[in-house]
Amino acid sequence: MDKEESPAESNKSDSEDAAVDQEKALAEKAKVKTLQGNAYFKEGKYEAAVECYSQGMEADSMNVLLPANRAMAFLKLEKYKEAEEDCTKAIFLDGTYSKAFARRATARVALGKLQEAKQDFQEVLEVEPGNKQALNELQKLQIVRLIAQLLIQVNVIQINR
Repeated sequence: MDKEESPAESNKSDSEDAAVDQEKALAEKAKVKTLQGNAYFKEGKYEAAVECYSQGMEADSMNVLLPANRAMAFLKLEKYKEAEEDCTKAIFLDGTYSKAFARRATARVALGKLQEAKQDFQEVLEVEPGNKQALNELQKLQIVRLIAQLLIQVNVIQINR
């Protein structure tokens, strides 16, 4: 024998269905905005890409690709603080997303946050051992550190004269 739903159960089921439908629609919008943003990015239209990724993030705040992609567009626009912030959001969503660590490290180098950049590149190597970009960037940071130490020593010698 079929059980009939009470009006309360029916309304609850309808509202749950509506919530699921809305969630699906927002996820689809985020996907569309990601694809549009990627197309603008490939065309070198970084501001338009940022706008698409931003709209996608409004639709789906849990999609790790959106802040990571927007960060890359911000890097191209030389908006390093914004890029760093978006990468931090992406890392919060997925602590194993090596591209977010690499992009945040790139932003941090541009911001002069060399120790933090070094930590991010090391994190890339934890997640993805042998990553050539991270290895190369860590080597560059080591050279910068050595040059800075030499300049300090030269300045100390000149001051003591």
